[in-house]
Amino acid sequence: MFGQDTTLASNEYNKMIKQNPELNEGFTGFNTPEFKAQWEQSYNSSNSEEELGMLASLPVKEFSKALFTSDQPQPIVRFGAFDDAQESFYDDYTLNQFKQEFPNDPPLGSMYQGTWHGASRIPKGKHEGRYLKKVGHPTLHLALLSDLHYHDPPKIPEGVAVKDISEDVIDGRPNPHRIYYTEENGQRTLYSFPRNKQIDPRFKPIEPEYLNMLLEQAYFLPELQGYIMDNEIPNRRIPGKVGNTYKIYADSGKDKYLTIGIGHLLDPRKPDSITRTRRMLQTINPLLNTQAIMKGEQGLTQAEVHQLFQMDIREKTETTHRVFPNLHTYPDYIQVALIDATYWGMMGHSPTTRKLIKLGRLEEARDEWLRNKTYKRGESRFRFEKFDQALKRWIEEKARFRAKED
Repeated sequence: MFGQDTTLASNEYNKMIKQNPELNEGFTGFNTPEFKAQWEQSYNSSNSEEELGMLASLPVKEFSKALFTSDQPQPIVRFGAFDDAQESFYDDYTLNQFKQEFPNDPPLGSMYQGTWHGASRIPKGKHEGRYLKKVGHPTLHLALLSDLHYHDPPKIPEGVAVKDISEDVIDGRPNPHRIYYTEENGQRTLYSFPRNKQIDPRFKPIEPEYLNMLLEQAYFLPELQGYIMDNEIPNRRIPGKVGNTYKIYADSGKDKYLTIGIGHLLDPRKPDSITRTRRMLQTINPLLNTQAIMKGEQGLTQAEVHQLFQMDIREKTETTHRVFPNLHTYPDYIQVALIDATYWGMMGHSPTTRKLIKLGRLEEARDEWLRNKTYKRGESRFRFEKFDQALKRWIEEKARFRAKED
């Protein structure tokens, strides 16, 4: 069986080269024994004459031509996380040859912290914008987030202190793509285009509900709920219990803000907290009255406390994704630490730390984080130091990967 597949792959490779002579013109490394062997290995892995793994269901010759044809205009493209194994179509040899032939093109991908990251969608040609991951792919949400939170590359001024640089400058100009789909053989194929691009009517905008379903995995971090609970209620006993309900209580900070459930702010000194809580409680139980809760006249059941907690986690996760456009590319433990710091509220008061993290200057971020006045007063020291240890771990892992790649 394997020998037969190898012959089939070899025949298809030769046919592709013959039918697409432009792939051979100037692309000095394309038609070599090394590349041919790698191409055949990738082809064999698909077990199909028409597909190459999960790469957009395109015939091999069309897919290859879309990637390696140089006579197409260069669109605005975004490449996102593509965590498939190294033996995917985007191997190091292919990448190097592509860079030599098209030095001004966006990279097809690279190794980053031991994981291969490649193009999330086809960059040009008649299949431009087509996602390389089908609906159901376990990391499709990473490609979608890359496009939805895309920012143009920033231009960081030299010789200016980080605290004096606007966070908007560090993030780059927001340029989110819009997600579309087509129906093909009863299945949806997803596409992504810049928001200012004229779109053919055959592409239909994806419904918000459907998009949210595809993104659901981005909001599921197994350790997140326990991590926040350990910080908010270390003994796992929800404060404010009176009988069978949980009532308003003052938090442990110096300002003694009124809080309900698992660290949910509800204080008249923070009017936004009242509006936000009223909106959330309407979903949980329309009979709950925000003013009565603040006065201690009404409490929440345990089930309502946990519903409110889940809603808080979701909102704070979405906020963290907006504040850190590349959050989904960070290790899970860093995502958890950043979402917790947002839930807690301290990340919102730490603009220089945020900017240093985004710039990858993690040692400086650690120093800045522990210079916080709240930490120096001795408040929430355990929580500050947990975040600091997460940054330390990230620094050490980056160093190990760099040493391995060198």
